[in-house]
Amino acid sequence: MDDWTPEMDEAFNEIEKKSNLGKQILKEINDDWRKHASEYERGFIDGMQKQMQSSVDKAVNAMGKREWVGLTDEDRIESLKIVDPQTKRLPLGLNLYAAAIEAKLKEKNT
Repeated sequence: MDDWTPEMDEAFNEIEKKSNLGKQILKEINDDWRKHASEYERGFIDGMQKQMQSSVDKAVNAMGKREWVGLTDEDRIESLKIVDPQTKRLPLGLNLYAAAIEAKLKEKNT
C-alpha cells in the first residue's frame, strides 16, 4: 500500500482499541455465563471463540503489514543517473551510490 497515511495509522489504532475493549466486555460476559452453562455448552462456545479469535487476529495482522516495495530496473537506472555537478560523471564513492538507492527505496516505501 503506497498510500498509507498517518490518518490511516490513527484509524487502525482506534479500531484496535475498540476491538480490545470489545474483547474485555465479551470476556466478562463469558465469565458470568460460564457459571451457569453445562460442560457441553462451555466446550462448544470455547471452540467457536477460538475460531473467531483466530480469524480476527489474521485480519488485524494483515491490516498492519505493508508489502515491501523494491526497485524496478528503471528505478536502478534512475538511481545511477546521479552525477557529480563538477565532473558531470557518476560518483565514484559507494556511499553516494548507496544513498541514491536508499533515497529511491524511501520514496517508494513512505
